Amino acid sequence: MIGIPTINDMPYPSIGDLIYYLKGLHFNRTGERYAMTFGSMGGKGGAPAMIADELKTAGFTVTKTMEIVFVPDADELDQAFDAGLEMAKNIKK
Repeated sequence: MIGIPTINDMPYPSIGDLIYYLKGLHFNRTGERYAMTFGSMGGKGGAPAMIADELKTAGFTVTKTMEIVFVPDADELDQAFDAGLEMAKNIKK
């Protein structure tokens, strides 16, 4: 799970280091790799989707991408919790 805010219509810069290293690692013996991206925005947004694309090119199966405007409400928090449960179930398989 990677949480990333959108700042100036781009992912927060420090996430680039993590993506760089994930692309360079080889997980030949670990089986399928699952990921989920989520974040907040105040304008156009898009960072979680951009990072999800990068994770896909690094060989991850992205189970969910979520983006919230400013602060999540109760329904959005429930959706995030359910997405985390779904990801945990995929990992346990």
